[in-house]
Amino acid sequence: MKKTVLLTTLLTFCSVIFAGLTIDPGDIQWSETDGHYYEYTLTYADMASGSLKFQKDTEFASNVEVQDPISGNRYVQAAAGTNIAQFGYEFDFSNVQIAWGIHVHDVVITSVELRDKFTLSNNTFHSEATSAASKYSFNGSTFTTFTTAATPYSGSQTFYGNDTIEASGRPDSFYYSCRFVNSKGDANGFDQHLNQWNPQGTLSKDGFKVKIYLDLRAPAGTYDGGDGSASNPYQIATAAQLDAMGNYSSDWDNSFELTADIDMTGWDYNLALISANEIEGQSYTGTKFSGSFDGNGHTVSNLKISAEGDYAFVGLFGYIDETGTIENLKLDNVHIKGLLYCGGICGINKGDINNCRVAGTVEAQEDAGLFSGYNHTEGSITNSHSIGYCISSLDFAGGFTSYNYGTITGCSSGGYVTANRFSGGFVTVNEGTIENCFTTANVHANEHAGGFLVENDGIINNCYSRGIVSVLNDSLIAGFTAANFGVISNCYTACRLILPYAFGGGAGGFCGSDDSNATGGTVDAEYNSCFWDTTTTGTNDGVYNSGGESQPEADPAGITGLSTATMMVSGVYTSQGWDFVGETANGTDYIWNIIEGQTYPRFADECIAPPAGDVNGDCVYDMIDIAQTASGWLECGMITQNMCP
Repeated sequence: MKKTVLLTTLLTFCSVIFAGLTIDPGDIQWSETDGHYYEYTLTYADMASGSLKFQKDTEFASNVEVQDPISGNRYVQAAAGTNIAQFGYEFDFSNVQIAWGIHVHDVVITSVELRDKFTLSNNTFHSEATSAASKYSFNGSTFTTFTTAATPYSGSQTFYGNDTIEASGRPDSFYYSCRFVNSKGDANGFDQHLNQWNPQGTLSKDGFKVKIYLDLRAPAGTYDGGDGSASNPYQIATAAQLDAMGNYSSDWDNSFELTADIDMTGWDYNLALISANEIEGQSYTGTKFSGSFDGNGHTVSNLKISAEGDYAFVGLFGYIDETGTIENLKLDNVHIKGLLYCGGICGINKGDINNCRVAGTVEAQEDAGLFSGYNHTEGSITNSHSIGYCISSLDFAGGFTSYNYGTITGCSSGGYVTANRFSGGFVTVNEGTIENCFTTANVHANEHAGGFLVENDGIINNCYSRGIVSVLNDSLIAGFTAANFGVISNCYTACRLILPYAFGGGAGGFCGSDDSNATGGTVDAEYNSCFWDTTTTGTNDGVYNSGGESQPEADPAGITGLSTATMMVSGVYTSQGWDFVGETANGTDYIWNIIEGQTYPRFADECIAPPAGDVNGDCVYDMIDIAQTASGWLECGMITQNMCP
């Protein structure tokens, strides 16, 4: 239904009904630079003799005339003999829908370029004082002055208005109005032709112009509620609504929230549900998710994505952009499969992810991460966890993420990680910063495996790894990292290393290879207050190859091998500056906790003494743990017999 808020009745002038504009989908244009837009102008030619454009397009008008000589100036003027003249336009998109891609979209206004011009002239004989003003409004509620003009008594002056107006609240209508007032209010009213709107000389080209920039949105009723704003997010309560979110890329800069748990059984996909890559291969071409998604603690379960061909960037979100945020979301029993950059939450993250959990299976040829495939330089992931199976048929599998170039804090991984080459319990390669994280994942590779990661070129603080690490061929293997060329502080490993018969590779209790003893160049590897369990790892060699000419070599400073019993004594760590609950000498952040003589150090907010059978680390042995264990028995055969629970 067409809205008319400026006047409730239509006015007539010169026997013409001012019916207003009707905007059709065909009136909307698109360019690569501007996107979708609608443009309206009133030019010199539009006011040529016989043209009725002004009369037909204005929503209302009173006491105005079109000055239309065969030659000379053309303009809209206040009618002579009156004291108030006014008119207005309405640009209404509320009933406009555009077919874009394979879906129909509503349109909303993002901004408006507006241009107008007044010339006011007063006749000295009648001593007039004239004023004029133009105003605009989105959705017809509050009007804002755009151009004001006034001339006291005699004189002539021209007033210009030209500006870009940003819209807020996703309006679907724009209004423009103009009003002339004879301030003196004399009996003669306005003098003929002296008060003009849109005056244009014969050669003038700068007439009235409205260029309305538009954005596409899912049709009303697509979601359970909301308008996509930060204060009123789109609400998603069903599998159909989550599926619909994936269909409307124009909405992916908006805010969303889950209002219920969602079971995606039967909704199988061959690309990422949201922000999928549109082409095959390693380059991303698509619409990145730049909005916000709040799970509100709800769970999306049984999501299955099996990308066919060479499609990469696979997960619930294919690509999260810098302004994208994901929080308070749980994914349970997900199955993700693709070429590379595959993860439960996302293929690639450049945004912020907080308080999310993934449980399930992720498979890729390369670059598989159970939580995310790749955490970019701008990416930040906090207080999030993954458990399940991460499998790379070729190279690079990480229990949490494959590559980290950003920041990961307060996160954990568990389950089973396997790759042909380069398998890490938490990540494969770190060139960013990882703090306060741990993994209990079992790790296997044909070549090169690390309990926490494969290669560190960044910074790692306050982390630990406890699981089983195995390799099939001669290669690097270590309890914490297969290779280190960065800085590792306040970390420990208590992994069990499983080596093949007649192993000829390099096994290190803490690290497989670094450059700490290299000569003739810069040493990048650094360790501060780190430990490995000599009993579980089965080796007294902390770093197998530290860059010298022969192995084994003396271990670098900063890492110490201890027996299991000694590893369970808090004084070992507090004497090296670790911040524990119950002491203040090393700080009051209280990062670590321990049960003396019974447990390795754990984080203070972690379950310090889980009951037997607690697989997911929630300090409760329940049906979830039983199901996870049963699933492990069923699936472990596809990995290696050494990793069966």
